[in-house]
Amino acid sequence: GDNVVIACAEQTDLESLEAYLLTEFTDLQIRKVDRTVSGEPRDAILKELNETVFQVIMFTASLDCGFLINIKGYDQTFLRLNVRSINPTQALQMTQRVRSISSNTITILCETGVKDLDLNSG
Repeated sequence: GDNVVIACAEQTDLESLEAYLLTEFTDLQIRKVDRTVSGEPRDAILKELNETVFQVIMFTASLDCGFLINIKGYDQTFLRLNVRSINPTQALQMTQRVRSISSNTITILCETGVKDLDLNSG
């Protein structure tokens, strides 16, 4: 199967999606970077992301600005936008964390109520 990158605009979305994936696919190899991982464990995961290809990597916007994943081996990128306001530039930056995607495809999954923080913060 494909190795995928999943960028989530919301922490709760990442958590619920991760729980679902691990329930449905018990042997799935997932690495995540979000606000729940900090310090040395976070540094170890960030290093690992540039050394090992996982079936799924997931992250939120908390992944450090400027951090790139340069390893080849990922096939698809998904960006999940929910009803929380998010800056469009930040959303696009999230899609570019992994620099090499074999399909050259980014799929954006967007709830109908998603807001553009700059144009409509309400």
